[in-house]
Amino acid sequence: MPSQKIVPNLWCNNNAKEVAEFYGAVFPNSSVHAVTNYPKTAEEGLADFQASMAGEILTIDFSLAGYEFTAINAGPEFVPTPANSFMVNFDPGRDDNARMQLEVLWKKLSEDGVVLMPLQKYDFSEYYGWVQDKHGVSWQLILT
Repeated sequence: MPSQKIVPNLWCNNNAKEVAEFYGAVFPNSSVHAVTNYPKTAEEGLADFQASMAGEILTIDFSLAGYEFTAINAGPEFVPTPANSFMVNFDPGRDDNARMQLEVLWKKLSEDGVVLMPLQKYDFSEYYGWVQDKHGVSWQLILT
């Protein structure tokens, strides 16, 4: 059971494993904690609409830089929206390499993604960028 009170769930279009592996490779100190599969038989609670997913991955619980997430392996019914995003703070007061680490994460998240606000100086931040990654998840990176 995660110690975190709120755990973001990422809806995936039949690619939860790929999504969890991608974020695990992008964020330092990341790991997979548990994998749950769809039931294989009706006796195990398999609904008709789940028949095509029988035995496949249902959820993957993983952590990114110490924060818990769950990837839900489902279908195309829902897609991420930039209206919901994750803010990642980089504090040079706590880490001399904060700007460099922000740039490394930005490069990985923006590859095959969509830049919503370029990584640059803004009135509200010395260094900030907003990107929707290749899986449609939106990230705001800021040097605080």
